[in-house]
Amino acid sequence: MWLWWTRRVGLKWVLQEPDSHLAAALVRSEPDLLVPDFWLNEATNVLWLQVRRKLFTPDEAREGLALLRTDPNCAYAPP
Repeated sequence: MWLWWTRRVGLKWVLQEPDSHLAAALVRSEPDLLVPDFWLNEATNVLWLQVRRKLFTPDEAREGLALLRTDPNCAYAPP
């Protein structure tokens, strides 16, 4: 079974937010995740805002984006 999720769930893997532990548990328990094809663009914008607000360094944002880009459990949903 495929599970559809949004950028907020994916970003909880790299941002320390309420319910981040639930997002981590989701990726461990659900082997197949569908993401919209534009989700990395949205995630990149959020990470950039974290840098602008001085909550992340540029290197931390790059590391977070690399983690999101290489998740083997995610498949892009067809448009």
